[in-house]
Amino acid sequence: MSENIFKRFRRYARYTFEYIFIEKPRGLDFSMRDTRLLSETNGIMHGYSKTDSAHIKEIFSKLTIDNSVKILDVGCGKGAFIRRACKEKFGAVGGIEYDKQTFDICKKNFERLKMSDKINIYNCDARDFPHYGDYNVFYFFNPFDKEIMDKVMDKIIDSRKEKIYIILHNPVAADVIEAHGGKMTERLYDKVKSYWTNIYEIA
Repeated sequence: MSENIFKRFRRYARYTFEYIFIEKPRGLDFSMRDTRLLSETNGIMHGYSKTDSAHIKEIFSKLTIDNSVKILDVGCGKGAFIRRACKEKFGAVGGIEYDKQTFDICKKNFERLKMSDKINIYNCDARDFPHYGDYNVFYFFNPFDKEIMDKVMDKIIDSRKEKIYIILHNPVAADVIEAHGGKMTERLYDKVKSYWTNIYEIA
């Protein structure tokens, strides 16, 4: 327990340093956690916490990335995962964010970086998103409860045109993905956050 507390403290200290000395002077905010939505929705929506860049790089090393691969971050928050995805050769990079305040931060981040033309971000409820069929890789960092995940997966499955991949970071809803036919192809450990990441294929 004490080791986990120390690792959490070290991570928060590093992210705070990055925000104050690297991001804030440039008008950016990718690093600061926001749990406001968690309390406002009584735990239905889970708020924002960034995935560490080194772990994202490890996830991408397990994918075959080319112009045919189009990735969507469902619950993209302030855009840390999307920012790293833009460094790869994906055919398209997109994100959905439910909370308007967080969405506005995300949008501002990419405007400041002059990267808005590289991404598509949407401020909407993931259950109502109409463009799942445009993507074939979906990333989730535990953005909402299992009931919503089940409905989102129904929409993804109904709209898919080919084999798809589901990436779950902190895979609380793993059983939902498996119930929709997901077969796990990779399991990675994030040493920074002490979370597992599962990658599933749905053929």
